[in-house]
Amino acid sequence: MSVQLRSKLADQLRLPSGIAGRFVARILAWQNQPANNWTLSLLDIQPDDRVLELGFGPGDAIQKATTLAVTGKVAGVDLSPTMLEVARQRNASAIAAGRLDLRLGDSATLPFPDRSFDKAFAVQVVYFWKEPLRDLRELHRVMKEGGRVALFLTGNSRSWLTRLADIGKYRSCRRKKLVRLVTEAGFRRVRLATAVVGLVRGFCVLAEK
Repeated sequence: MSVQLRSKLADQLRLPSGIAGRFVARILAWQNQPANNWTLSLLDIQPDDRVLELGFGPGDAIQKATTLAVTGKVAGVDLSPTMLEVARQRNASAIAAGRLDLRLGDSATLPFPDRSFDKAFAVQVVYFWKEPLRDLRELHRVMKEGGRVALFLTGNSRSWLTRLADIGKYRSCRRKKLVRLVTEAGFRRVRLATAVVGLVRGFCVLAEK
């Protein structure tokens, strides 16, 4: 794959847009489904929880979160206007019922008050944070005391995603480094869970505020 093609792919993965972005949304919905399901299972979402997703993409993981937090509330932020439109279409009924709040936004400056959420998660998103510690500290700010977070990444060092690292638009993030950063951001009881999800070996960094 040429550098130019990798650059365009990286741009669409980080910020899907236009017709190509909608195509990327379909791929992400299929590819990330096993990781989404596993990550949500690790969070043990309760019916009255307030839940946050960072980088909700096409909105299928956050859709499942609304079926778990049936009397709570779910919110999400994503950088992409295209993904916001796709996710709002997918989750129109939950939004109309006031149970889901999807916003255009950056995880580095979350549009929520301190101590807003019981649970939070991100699937295949940390790679694209320019300053991961800054985003993690912001996540720590909006979590309630005792709130739980789950951050999923692929554990396959030969994944095609790693080929994007050398063009400066994707940051390889090994598990030990992410554990260190999560700890440095102020979280406690930081630990790792690993599993084969779909076609890849993945890992989740779990932590509590």
